[in-house]
Amino acid sequence: MIILGSHSIQHILGRESKDIDVLATLPDFQDYLGVNPTVVDKDHVFAKKGNQIFDCELIWDSGLGLELARLILSHSQTRFDQDLKAWIPNLNILYMLKMTHRFKKNSPHFRKTMNDIHLMRKAGAIIEPAHMDFFKRRQKETLYYEHPNLNRSKDEFFNPEDNYMVYDHDSIHLTVALYGQPAYESYKTQGNEVLTSRKMFETCPKHLQLAGVYEEAAVLALERHQIPNRFAPHYLHSAQIALEKVCTSITSGHFREFAWENYDNVLHMFRNLPNFVENFHKNKHMLIPYIRKET
Repeated sequence: MIILGSHSIQHILGRESKDIDVLATLPDFQDYLGVNPTVVDKDHVFAKKGNQIFDCELIWDSGLGLELARLILSHSQTRFDQDLKAWIPNLNILYMLKMTHRFKKNSPHFRKTMNDIHLMRKAGAIIEPAHMDFFKRRQKETLYYEHPNLNRSKDEFFNPEDNYMVYDHDSIHLTVALYGQPAYESYKTQGNEVLTSRKMFETCPKHLQLAGVYEEAAVLALERHQIPNRFAPHYLHSAQIALEKVCTSITSGHFREFAWENYDNVLHMFRNLPNFVENFHKNKHMLIPYIRKET
């Protein structure tokens, strides 16, 4: 039995973990708890004992679960806890596993995962170079969904069947632009309507990079929530949900990485800059109706 997750580092996180994540073979898990678990899928089962829920990733004869178990048990800083009667990975491995979840789509634990990662970094956690290959494969398995393909035209990128489309996407960007023109214009690939350049983005000043994330989230909040709902009063809630999507599933690559790492900075912008919904209304003369293509 190997104890994973927040339960192993409660002293760093400063809170008690409600659930206990473990890694084990099915027989070992059954023997450890003395109860028959509930099957979630072929790789996961869970069981309740007392007031605690045990969520188990199963170890089979092959696969990433077995690789993870071998990685943990071969590490010099893995220790055996006599009270728990289980193996405890070192901080770096626990951090590496937590990092694989940071871009998880629609996660109710988005903010908690982010806070845990920041606390673990303050405690000195890193992804060890020897674990980087495993980290990438584990993250790919965790983030099983596809991201938007940006190397195409606007008509291809914005599906005409999406019934939330009322205004041309780029024209909404104009209404919320912080510096005269949409920030993405500073790092958009020449001759492409959607694709952006990592090199150009990374050479932009920080305030323009932050504006890029802010504007993407503001447009998403307007397009997917505010406009279809005739401008719901809780605009900050719309912005926060949109920002989480920009940090996880709506974008990818270097832009998503930057957005995630600067989530608090951009959220601060939403709370302190003029209301993006008011700016949208003030600049309505810039809007262009969305025209659906004939099929």
